[in-house]
Amino acid sequence: MLAVPDAGAAARWYASALGATQLWNLGGVVGLTVAGAAFFLGQPDGNGWATPADAGTRTVRVEVFVDDPDAFIAGAVAAGADGSVDEIRDHRAPWGVHRQGGFVDPFGHLWLVGDRSPLRGGRADSEPRVLAIGLDPYRVPGPWDPAPVADAIAAGLARFAEAGVGVEICSFGLDGSDDIEAVITEALRRRPWEVVVVGGGVRRPEEQLELFERIINLVRRHAPGAAIAFNSTPTDTFAAAERWLDRPG
Repeated sequence: MLAVPDAGAAARWYASALGATQLWNLGGVVGLTVAGAAFFLGQPDGNGWATPADAGTRTVRVEVFVDDPDAFIAGAVAAGADGSVDEIRDHRAPWGVHRQGGFVDPFGHLWLVGDRSPLRGGRADSEPRVLAIGLDPYRVPGPWDPAPVADAIAAGLARFAEAGVGVEICSFGLDGSDDIEAVITEALRRRPWEVVVVGGGVRRPEEQLELFERIINLVRRHAPGAAIAFNSTPTDTFAAAERWLDRPG
């Protein structure tokens, strides 16, 4: 997860400069994909980590492998990144020539961008196979602190990226801002899903029993071929999906 002062503004820059696609937006935490790989943005809030500006140093090094690293870096530099840190060039590697360069984005993060020559074996499965349905913690009436739940959701979704399993999130609010049935129906009909995970925040409160029933019946109607799974906490969403995934080996 990249620490940024404003996750929304950073997401817009990554979309414009790097062609990133948004997976989900929880306000202070945003999930994106770039070149088929997922990464997350987060706004530190006194919870033990900091942006590069606040830390006074670079906090991560991001490495990306793409078909055309020259074009990728050029797009970032044109949008305001510093491309002087590591100008792109050919490197001699054990497997042959590897073309790589780098830039520092406007938020202080170092990116090294190379061609795909170092990759061996199968690529991660970036095509989403799992749909996770749950509440947007920032749009659940309070008073309460949604940040820990948002962080737990992001941690749970990170497990999918680590395992090379594609996932999309379908989140909705309870503040009246969503047509919940329409939001869920659109997500279910977007593609064939192997597993649909319904979050505990929807399932557990007794007052949401009717909503939970509606969601289950929407899944049965619009994704009849999908297995239905339930997590216990946001951090074990991958474990819930994995019980039903048809995975090689």
